[in-house]
Amino acid sequence: MMKSTLAHRTVHLKEDQLMPSDLTCPFCSSSDRIKTLVLQKDPVVYLLSCRNCHASSASRMPTQETLSEYYRAYYEGKDKEVAIDIPGKLAKHIFNNTFKYCNKKVISILDFGGGNGEIAVRLSEKLLARGTDEVHISLVDYDFPQNPLNNSKIILTHFHTLSQITNQQYEIIIASAVIEHIPYPLHDLITLFHLLNKDGILYARTPYIVPLLKLTNLFGFTLDFTYPGHVHDLGQKFWNNIYQKLPLEGTYEIFKSKPSIIATSFIKHFPRSLMAFFLKAPWYIFKDGYSLVGGWEVFIRKKSIF
Repeated sequence: MMKSTLAHRTVHLKEDQLMPSDLTCPFCSSSDRIKTLVLQKDPVVYLLSCRNCHASSASRMPTQETLSEYYRAYYEGKDKEVAIDIPGKLAKHIFNNTFKYCNKKVISILDFGGGNGEIAVRLSEKLLARGTDEVHISLVDYDFPQNPLNNSKIILTHFHTLSQITNQQYEIIIASAVIEHIPYPLHDLITLFHLLNKDGILYARTPYIVPLLKLTNLFGFTLDFTYPGHVHDLGQKFWNNIYQKLPLEGTYEIFKSKPSIIATSFIKHFPRSLMAFFLKAPWYIFKDGYSLVGGWEVFIRKKSIF
């Protein structure tokens, strides 16, 4: 069995570790959902695909106590500060797609679920090198020992939850490999959109492995969904339509929606990185006719506030 991610593991949950079954989509509240896969048996948990917003989500979510225990073990592991082998690569990728919209002398970045904030810090360094005077980072995640910042022009503030952020707006919001972990993410997702300044950019990266799961199951090979670490699977159709499904103020445009950046490095994880490259490459030829990409990313710009 191959895991869909290096950072998490599957745990078989018992009845008292699960919330009751919910037939409505946690993103759009639609009840028009179909069973796609079985995530676990006894008690059974299905992966349900929503025909309205195209999110795939677990039919039963883990309890908060179960998730707290799961992530307590996760954060006790080594090298789990960020869910990508090369943080600098992702920071450069985000910079290349956002800097032309960031013309202010003081830039604010929200890093939602960003671990120790390394991606946001490296992105800040690139913005400063381009001419920005100062960068303010709001890091939302569990407690993490912060590495000392060596640049006085980068101010980092740590928050435990999005609800602690008030009266702030951001030029760049990073939600990389985080939405898929939140059982009921609707409020957080709406909040992320609302926290964008005019011309602000939301970058999101999520797993999109349901097509791969279906294909591997046909050949008797199991690709591990890593439930309950992952409780959602969100691909191209979801991200290309989601801001139209949410009660949002302002208008938005997607200026890039494509298979996600390869999260592993060829040096650290050569076989997995090579496989990711060959899986993603055909999409650039076949586009919407090809879905075996493993992950998705999107850049969404807020065009106006009202």
